[in-house]
Amino acid sequence: MLEIFDEERAVLNQLIHPEYLSSVVKELQLSTPVIIDITRHLLHYRYIKAFDSDLKPRLGVDVDTILNTQFQLTAKGFEALELPH
Repeated sequence: MLEIFDEERAVLNQLIHPEYLSSVVKELQLSTPVIIDITRHLLHYRYIKAFDSDLKPRLGVDVDTILNTQFQLTAKGFEALELPH
């Protein structure tokens, strides 16, 4: 289980609806490598899911294309947002 800190919570808050990771980078005050790392961990622990440009689910995400991938919260991600911090 991944411990959800303020940075992870900030990324999760941006992904309530499908969003390109490049949009999340523009919105948050975190560096791009940090957001990519957080996103990869959230995806691994199934707090978020990935989609291609047609909103079809993707199982894996290539680091080279991660900024052009859409992500959205899963039920587990919504539960993590509801936890007190």
